[in-house]
Amino acid sequence: MIERVATTLERHRMVWEGARVAAAVSGGADSMALLDALCELGPRWKLDLGVAHLDHGLRGTASRGDAAFVEQEARRRGLPFHGARIEQPLSANVEQNARRARLALFARLRESGWDRVATGHTASDQAETVLFRLLRGTGGGGLAGIRPVTRAGLIRPLLELTGAEVREWARGRGLTWREDASNQDVSLTRNLIRHSVLPALEGAGFPHATRRLEQLARWAQEDEAYWEAEIRRLAERELRPEAGGWSAAAAGLAALPAAAASRLVRYACELVRGDLQRLDRRHVEAVLALARSRAGAGAVTLPGVVVERSFGRLHWSPSGTQLLHFHYTVGPGDGVELPDTIVRLELAESVVGVECVYNGDVSRLDWELLGGPLVLRDWQPGDRFRPIGHSADRKLSDLLQESRVPRWERAGWPVLAKGGSLVWSRRFGPSAEYAASPASSRVLRVIERPAGVDGGTSVSGPAVTREV
Repeated sequence: MIERVATTLERHRMVWEGARVAAAVSGGADSMALLDALCELGPRWKLDLGVAHLDHGLRGTASRGDAAFVEQEARRRGLPFHGARIEQPLSANVEQNARRARLALFARLRESGWDRVATGHTASDQAETVLFRLLRGTGGGGLAGIRPVTRAGLIRPLLELTGAEVREWARGRGLTWREDASNQDVSLTRNLIRHSVLPALEGAGFPHATRRLEQLARWAQEDEAYWEAEIRRLAERELRPEAGGWSAAAAGLAALPAAAASRLVRYACELVRGDLQRLDRRHVEAVLALARSRAGAGAVTLPGVVVERSFGRLHWSPSGTQLLHFHYTVGPGDGVELPDTIVRLELAESVVGVECVYNGDVSRLDWELLGGPLVLRDWQPGDRFRPIGHSADRKLSDLLQESRVPRWERAGWPVLAKGGSLVWSRRFGPSAEYAASPASSRVLRVIERPAGVDGGTSVSGPAVTREV
């Protein structure tokens, strides 16, 4: 087994000379075999090894016993131990919380200088994962199952050995381990697959079911290696960052071959939420149906993601995102930094002949007509004003619609108000009633700049400048 593990490490370039590798050890047979194999092979690559353990807090004294067992084993081998514990709320999604906690621990290990985190996943775990995803309704990416090496620095040195092979080797080495009683609970889908479905298949004319499923995962991984490069190329062409998420032309997505379109949808979801957990084929198909729809607007809610359609574009954003509401009392010299822009107010002396038409970045208001503090806030339904060039008040919602401003861009749309009246709005400029003219004695300039380019909130005192 040792040489098979060494071959896996070399084939997938999991480690290199002097690499720092933390073994994630639960205390079970697979993870104890993993630790033993890494200790055996460590000198070959001069590895700097450590042990990490997460107590999920699910089994009371048994969980604490697992943690103590793993820590004792780490001390016995002279390896540094990194332990963590989580408390599970009674109403929690246990599996999801546990997974997040594990990933958080692994991320902390990487941040603290460990190059790799090794986990004890085997070919049997791979087969269970592939079958589980297949039954749930996954695409080609899901069939790739557990990756030997991930972008987050996780490695799976035992992935080409079955669980039975690992246990046989562990017994032959005289290793001891802890048994987790919850692994026998067949009310959990993965345990049902492990203890009932796969054995039934192997006993009913498919003796190599586990190996065939593991092989399927390897083939799918080869396909996905090609597709990952292709989708990155497509994403550069089709996707753009927008309003706290990502957007794409609906027609462009609908015109792609189905294999490329579905993968691009998944890629956009991963950009927004960081992973693809609980995202399956029916979710992807719902987004593609939205892209192909003749309706001008619509939305679908996926696990962790909302996809909206507006004016021929799709927009991916995190679900549960709070609408941006703000309300600042401002005057000359103040600046407010919003998520995507900085709005500054500057008082200037008028110069005869100055151009007062809104140029998209700077608006000019007659300060004498305004004569007091203003409120910078997000627009609200019912807001109305009369932009320059219009003969009557208009609903801001109508102006946004006519200007084809997508729904996701309207959240947090900044306006300036005096009392109940709007005096300025992004894109539409100053209200005709308060717009400056060459005859204005003092001019309030409303300046928009991309966030991060200028100062943030509040410069004390009015800044008087001269326009030229």
